[in-house]
Amino acid sequence: MIVRTLASWMLLVAVIALVADGTIATAHGSFVATTVIGHWKSLAPASLAAAETLVSARISPALWDPVLLSLLRLPTFAFFGGLGLLLFAAGRKRRRVNIYAN
Repeated sequence: MIVRTLASWMLLVAVIALVADGTIATAHGSFVATTVIGHWKSLAPASLAAAETLVSARISPALWDPVLLSLLRLPTFAFFGGLGLLLFAAGRKRRRVNIYAN
């Protein structure tokens, strides 16, 4: 139940991000999706720098640059939408199978 609730929140964030990008697109005439790292830089640049330092120093610099940055460069609606769908798949109710042995 907790995983499905998190999935719902992730999908809600994805819809909000898509609507925000769509609203900006109507004003400018062309659709440009904002990336996750773009939102993170505008909302909390200090935590982005801290996360980069933490991952690079504690785990590996190779994990930050090719792996995490490629995920953070995705459009926000695609990132949170994909994460929400994965969480829904992980938290779905399993179908009960009755096995009868004769």
